[in-house]
Amino acid sequence: MKKNPLVFSLISAVVISISLVTNSFAAFSFTNAHPYISGNIAASKLPNSALQIDLAGQGSIKGKIEYKNGIGGGVAFGAQLDNLRIEGAYDYFKNTAVKALDFASIPDVTLDANQPGGTVISTAYMINNYYDLKPPASSFVLTPYLGIGLGLANVTHVIVAGGNKNFSPSLVFAYQGNLGVSFPLTETIKANLDYHYLATVSDKSFTGPATIKKNYANHRIALGLTATL
Repeated sequence: MKKNPLVFSLISAVVISISLVTNSFAAFSFTNAHPYISGNIAASKLPNSALQIDLAGQGSIKGKIEYKNGIGGGVAFGAQLDNLRIEGAYDYFKNTAVKALDFASIPDVTLDANQPGGTVISTAYMINNYYDLKPPASSFVLTPYLGIGLGLANVTHVIVAGGNKNFSPSLVFAYQGNLGVSFPLTETIKANLDYHYLATVSDKSFTGPATIKKNYANHRIALGLTATL
């Protein structure tokens, strides 16, 4: 049987992520850990979605949907021990469709309520694992960090076609990678600036007057605060 390199790579990434999170939990001593809460606001960017519009008795036309940069945010509660952090996080994002592209029978158009379009709303429930890339005794002010996360995302496509709204919610497995830097403001509060890439592993599709087929992915830049309790 011929291996699918994309599937093989995805399975490998998931296995490695689970292993890292599991090892971090095993090494964690919650007795000596410091609890914290955090919140952020972020700008998000979605890749274009493939869109197919079914025409009654006349086949279908295919193209892409381009989205505006969206805005959202999240909150988290976690614990830190030395360089390790483990947290549970909730994130919300909304992106609005702005343009229909690459349709064979129509030119590229800006979308309105009577054209194929709509919004994508995502809520994610994640367990994140971070590693601070700075020795605890270091006097360097900035602390760079890396992170991975596993969880669930509820992705809802709100598709507007022919003036009608169609909702397609789906709860799917999600994973993410994080890269950022923190800066202390006080002894217990620090500011964070980071990049997140969140994606789902299940095909996202909606059947009706319009069909979207694409795994959900979200690139975002977040600015937040973390307070040690």
